[in-house]
Amino acid sequence: MCSYTGLNRSCTLTIDRLRPSTPPIIYARTDAIITVKVINPSPFEDLSLDWKSTTTLLPPDAFATAFSALASVGGKITLLSSTSKGIARGPADISSDQESLLSEIQDDPSVLLAKPGLEMIKQVLQAPPVDICSKKDPRPWTNAKEWKADVELALRNAIVAARKSMSTTEDLAKKVDDLGAEIRALPADQTFTAVLKQNQTILTNAIQARLQLGVRFQTLLDALDVIPDKGVALKSDTAIRDSDTKDKNYQSQVWGLNYLNKLTPVAKRVSTTTPAADPGLLGTLAETPVKQPIISVTVQFQSPQRLEVSSGLMVPTSPYHTYTKASVATNGIVTDNIVQENLTYTVVPVVSVNFLIGRELIARKQRVATFATVAVGYNPATSAVEFGTGLAFSWRSIVLSGLADVGRDMQLAGGFKIGESLGLTNAATPLTTTRWGIRPAVALSVRIPLGGASK
Repeated sequence: MCSYTGLNRSCTLTIDRLRPSTPPIIYARTDAIITVKVINPSPFEDLSLDWKSTTTLLPPDAFATAFSALASVGGKITLLSSTSKGIARGPADISSDQESLLSEIQDDPSVLLAKPGLEMIKQVLQAPPVDICSKKDPRPWTNAKEWKADVELALRNAIVAARKSMSTTEDLAKKVDDLGAEIRALPADQTFTAVLKQNQTILTNAIQARLQLGVRFQTLLDALDVIPDKGVALKSDTAIRDSDTKDKNYQSQVWGLNYLNKLTPVAKRVSTTTPAADPGLLGTLAETPVKQPIISVTVQFQSPQRLEVSSGLMVPTSPYHTYTKASVATNGIVTDNIVQENLTYTVVPVVSVNFLIGRELIARKQRVATFATVAVGYNPATSAVEFGTGLAFSWRSIVLSGLADVGRDMQLAGGFKIGESLGLTNAATPLTTTRWGIRPAVALSVRIPLGGASK
């Protein structure tokens, strides 16, 4: 599994198709191979991992779609209110018959039987649900075999009904022709004749759509037959690698995980006003759908950085010393002055330079590394520079160090001793001097990766 906090060697990035989430930038060594794996693929989709862009970066300085209902017919019958004198059936009567006839044509029982299956097909033309709380039926993606059985049953019943209603459709077509003959027999009047002819065109298109219902349903049924019961993962190359492993420049690559819905071309063809038969191999070139994006994967290849900087706090385990003159009193009366020792514990702000020992590892997708460390800071207790050296352990961006603290401390000079009497009058201030010393210390800091291998 790839880490989002460390510099990866070869690793695998797993993406859940039902719950896709765009990952952060993945940082990898120049010789690493990032393999993209998709789980829970949809049986209705073809997945592909496609290159989008590559950007060369200078290394940092060491310190710096909808499926329409089949029953819909475009247009609306326009009713006329005027009649011509001396005509047994005038334009108003004919337009009224046209409206009633359109309603009969559209009222095909096969459409009602197919409706549940069509609604289920419309669902899989959209993206899969992203969580279990979705209102979508999860079966198309989790149990496609059962889902297909329900859709195919609805389509088969609709095909049978469409065949049975063929004679009714032919009768309706004859009525449309009869109305056409009546319109042609009317006096030539551009006002109402044009309206009636337009209504007649709508009726003709509706008859054609009804005649083609069985073909449409069968086309969908054939398309469902080739849908597998389980989804197929990525077919194309899933390995992302640096194009030039010898180039010391960093390289940022962006890849897109895309999908093509297998039912989209068929759905478009059967939902048109005049559906065409399968156009064959050459015709399908014009039906190739546009790939739809799922997520983007960004990988930055870079040379491993052995030098890092961290900043934090160093805590010496032993105190620092100061010496002062202190008065001794008895019953409220000063009777003597002595040499007094004062102990001070402090915290030292430090900046550490860390050199990677061996190689960094990935544990539970988190970056782990060991460093040799040199730290420098300002000691508020001594008002002097403090140094530290030792080993450090890093987990993610936290660095825990065990150091030998090298710093200055104060000690008595001139023969003075702790508790020594300095006299009551004209008491001298004890002489002190500073010396370098080594004491154990621990440090906690936050790493600042020079190469950007973690965020």
